[in-house]
Amino acid sequence: MKDVHDIQTVEVFQAAKRGRGRPVTGSAMTNAERQKRYRQSLKTKNVTVTKNPQSDIAFDIACNQLAKARVEIERLKSEIEQLKSVTVTEKQGQGSTS
Repeated sequence: MKDVHDIQTVEVFQAAKRGRGRPVTGSAMTNAERQKRYRQSLKTKNVTVTKNPQSDIAFDIACNQLAKARVEIERLKSEIEQLKSVTVTEKQGQGSTS
């Protein structure tokens, strides 16, 4: 034991200073071990998918409406082409009479 007033004598048992950073636990995993563990945890997770019959009906209705809309678009395109051809022939007829 050291005298309280003695400032020259060195303490025999000094407490060891802890180093900087996080203390070592001794059970550190490598990156490969960590990745393997992650993949195994993904495999154990169960994902259940339930089908909603109402959404199937709504999907079928939407598909039918889309098909009808496409038919209507084609009909309108052909009507436009007919009108264009009529106006072209009218313009040609007016040009020859003048």
